[in-house]
Amino acid sequence: MNLLKIFFITVLFIAGCSESIHTEKYYKEHPKERIEKLKECKDLDNMNTAQKEECQNAFRADRKRGKILNSTKYNYKY
Repeated sequence: MNLLKIFFITVLFIAGCSESIHTEKYYKEHPKERIEKLKECKDLDNMNTAQKEECQNAFRADRKRGKILNSTKYNYKY
């Protein structure tokens, strides 16, 4: 029983500490953060899944506002 409690506490701790991924809508509404994220994405060589998803969301938000960027700079396809 104690092992089960420790497991659930660990899962809750990990879930609470994870970074939230900003959506495309967020980046449309926050241009300053979108620009910063695009710069950050450009400088990343290897991305984990969460970073890739955030970079894609920022890129899509930028693209939808009429600015077409070269996606090869950002290490992913949109």
